[in-house]
Amino acid sequence: MFQVPGFIADGAVLPGRVVLISGPFKVKQVATAADSTDRRIVGISATQRRRPQGFADSDKHAIDGEPVRVYGNGEVALAQAQASINPGDLLIAHNDGRVKPLPASPTAGEYVVVGKALHAAAADEYVRVYVNVQLVKY
Repeated sequence: MFQVPGFIADGAVLPGRVVLISGPFKVKQVATAADSTDRRIVGISATQRRRPQGFADSDKHAIDGEPVRVYGNGEVALAQAQASINPGDLLIAHNDGRVKPLPASPTAGEYVVVGKALHAAAADEYVRVYVNVQLVKY
């Protein structure tokens, strides 16, 4: 596990969300379709405690100065509109800071793979992932 401590949140950043570098020592939560393919994606915001499945976003607190996981095991939120995922699925950023599976037949372009699912999960759950951010071209 490798975490980078001390990033300052540039806007609201919820725990377990995909984040990108937005300035010196600043990260922001992926919030748009353009953000989800940005090469500045660095990892996921740390979760401070394990949350039960289906834990509502409205019950979470924004982070500021919390660690960002850039490599190793971590938890990230799965997008609400996505079908379930399986262990080993590659996960890419969704436009709300959550993750979704890489399409089975990706269209030509660039994808920022956030990591690989370590277990099965259904939509709107947290999934344990092996975080390893990399750019993939098709």
